[in-house]
Amino acid sequence: MAKPSMIDRALSAVGLARRASTDAAASSLTAPAPWLVDFFGAKSAAGITVNEGTALGIPAAYACISLLANLVGSLPAKVIRRTAAGHEDVNEHPVTRLLARTPNEIHSPFEFRRIMQARVGGSGVAYARVIRDGAYRPTALVPLARERVTVLTDHERATLAYRVAPPPNGTGQQAALLTRGDILQVNALTTDGFVGISPIAVLRESIGIAASQRIAYGSFLGNSPFFNTALSAPAALTKAQVDDFRAQWQGTQGGQGNAGRTPILWGEWKYLDKTAGMSMADAEFLASRSFENEEICRVFGIPPILIGDSKKMSSWGTGIEQINQGFLTYALNPWLINWEQSLGVSLLTEEEQASGLSVSFDRTALMQASLATRAAFARTMREIGALSVNDVRREFGFNDLPDNIGDNYAAPFNNQGGVNTPAPEVAPSTVEPQEQTE
Repeated sequence: MAKPSMIDRALSAVGLARRASTDAAASSLTAPAPWLVDFFGAKSAAGITVNEGTALGIPAAYACISLLANLVGSLPAKVIRRTAAGHEDVNEHPVTRLLARTPNEIHSPFEFRRIMQARVGGSGVAYARVIRDGAYRPTALVPLARERVTVLTDHERATLAYRVAPPPNGTGQQAALLTRGDILQVNALTTDGFVGISPIAVLRESIGIAASQRIAYGSFLGNSPFFNTALSAPAALTKAQVDDFRAQWQGTQGGQGNAGRTPILWGEWKYLDKTAGMSMADAEFLASRSFENEEICRVFGIPPILIGDSKKMSSWGTGIEQINQGFLTYALNPWLINWEQSLGVSLLTEEEQASGLSVSFDRTALMQASLATRAAFARTMREIGALSVNDVRREFGFNDLPDNIGDNYAAPFNNQGGVNTPAPEVAPSTVEPQEQTE
């Protein structure tokens, strides 16, 4: 973003204050703002209140959010300059320092990006305050809780501004009115173009069903589900006798520790149905739990096998390399592009972007295949001159060869520490062969 002028800031502050008061009035208990619904949760048809905390209690949702957050956090990110010959790293740029070394005094680069991506995966949007010095250079990125940020939009001019409330312990502090150059915003899929849609809201019914199934299944196990039967009493019993027998039965047969334990009846007690084991209804119940896990994976674009569901294979292929490549292409790469462009808009000036600067994630580590496949690829690239010997060595984690002898792209490398050169031609001999005499 280009540095705004003082007049721009003054005009923006007046407009933002007016819009902020309107937005605050528009949110109430009867018609809450969307972020309030996402934060505190809304009841699903299954009767479960679903919010970000509820979702993280569902293993499939937690695994999907965690997988994407860990990958976005682990990839190296830096500023590059695109040139006619390709691109070059701009290691001394202040944005590279924020992305690769110290985003703020608390978080490592991995922690910062993982926090932000986890918030996007849970609520659909993540915000960070861009701290700048007197020369308008970014010096820190500080994650902001979603509930502190009100997005002020101008749909006609497609512009964004932000009202950031003070922290809970910020007694006496005033709300800050900021522009896009002061806020890093990363969105999930959005339909209004301003704030991402919460995947938790999209998955509210599936997560509600999954949460209710966990509760039901816990009760299911706690009441000894492996003996689906009813008991017939020898005669009419009083309520006290029924309660006493139920307590004794539950003590010897109920709970996971007693699952499968053979019951012993005395007197005239008998089973009405002596079929032990899991009924068809119980089996369908467990199958429905698996289906809800698939639904959660589908929304996040993650093959179930990548979150530990080995029963389900991917249509992208049967080998782990094909599955990984499909995941990287169709699920992770769009997130990385989203991050790269959001970082560029908020942290790089218009002049820097026009000069060819951009933010880039290094995807090389995620595209590594088996050693045999990588070796064959490296050999081919070396033979056509696309890679040098040192390029190949770096790919496999080895140091460069000394004296730059591994930097030649023109000819294959030989075992004597240099490039192969054609053997010198030997002139045909002009000496006439002598006849042998006895």
